[in-house]
Amino acid sequence: MTDIVSLGEPFSSRNTIALTEAQQHRWIESQMGKPTSKTVALELQGPLSIDILHRSLQQVVDRHEALRTTIDRDGTAQHISSALAIDFPLISFSHFTADERDEKIKQWLKDENARPFNLIQGPLFRFSLFRWSEQWHLLVVTVHRIVVDSWSINIFFQDLGALYTDASKGIACKLEQPMQFREFIQLQAQMDQSIEMSRHEQHWLQACTHPLPILELPIDHSRLLIKTYHRAQQSLIITTSLYRKIKHLSRAYNSTLFMTLLTGYAALLHRLSQQDDIFIGFPTSGRSICGSESMIGYCSHLIPCRSQLAEKPTWIDYLKYMKQNLLSAYEHQDYPYARLLNKLNLPYDPARPPLVAVTFDLEVPITTPLMNNLEVKFLQPLILYSGVDIHLNIIEINKSLLATADYNLDLFDSATMQQFLAHYQNILTAMCDAALQR
Repeated sequence: MTDIVSLGEPFSSRNTIALTEAQQHRWIESQMGKPTSKTVALELQGPLSIDILHRSLQQVVDRHEALRTTIDRDGTAQHISSALAIDFPLISFSHFTADERDEKIKQWLKDENARPFNLIQGPLFRFSLFRWSEQWHLLVVTVHRIVVDSWSINIFFQDLGALYTDASKGIACKLEQPMQFREFIQLQAQMDQSIEMSRHEQHWLQACTHPLPILELPIDHSRLLIKTYHRAQQSLIITTSLYRKIKHLSRAYNSTLFMTLLTGYAALLHRLSQQDDIFIGFPTSGRSICGSESMIGYCSHLIPCRSQLAEKPTWIDYLKYMKQNLLSAYEHQDYPYARLLNKLNLPYDPARPPLVAVTFDLEVPITTPLMNNLEVKFLQPLILYSGVDIHLNIIEINKSLLATADYNLDLFDSATMQQFLAHYQNILTAMCDAALQR
């Protein structure tokens, strides 16, 4: 029988610890066939030292226990290896033309992201290096989401860049020792016993009083009996001029850019669904514990934001309403979403995601690591494997906004999602115009 350390016990020196509630949900998703990998590709131009890259990758794995973790067969515990030697294949693409290479890389990345991990045997990461020429390489990193989140991916590459640069300059590593995920879990367990956490729980249970709405957007294809994960993307550039108006609107009403953009998204969903009660989810880093900002581990979770319209408000009144909604959500963001789902005990529907069917994020781009004598850039991810019907992602690019709808291909056609994004832009325009008329 596996010796599992409970979340409430000290286990700083133990190598087997219980999964967090969020990890348990990830484990269940992986058992149900949901894609649970994250693949990131880093293009490296210049005189790359493969030996130093190998040693630097090994050091990142050595620094972070989460990367040396495997999962118990029954999804209750995680085991931390004291050491794990890495390896990665070097794949030559130098014999292909540029068009052939790009197409093969695109297909390879898609296949790689869909390739499952063995959670029991591990490792829960894969590294691959493509060589296009002596001066041009592509590093591909794939990690299972049960041990990392988006914040962790940023930490991974920042550590890699610092370690590679120091090693290539022949100087000692300057990185401080990070917090380990097991330490984070222990501190989180202490927070769970606090009065503050009880207050958070009370807030969310009150915010999720029954009846809970089920979002019914108009769809192009009948919903299957079991939820699928066939995804596609459509994008739209929000022009520089509209972006300026959105920022002006945000400043005028003491709102953040995130609040304004989410308000427009909520208004669109109300209009399309013809429902006056909806939920939208958005991610939080889950790293309020001091020291966790430099840690690799699965900490992030969704915050469910409920929008209820008793009557038809003006655009400005609705923005003010959503602002207060979001401020309240931020105040109680430390309460784990997985625990809320457990507390709500919702009836299981294999055709739909629980509680939140649509999500939103104003993405902060991954910081490009600095690597000595190399030009470095990230390739755009091909598909975002989210489990919701629609995920709307906004990112700032060249003083404009790129809005990308990642959607379930078995529910929506591409033309529908193009119209969806156009309607979103129209609503943002209407909000800005209303503010100018006041």
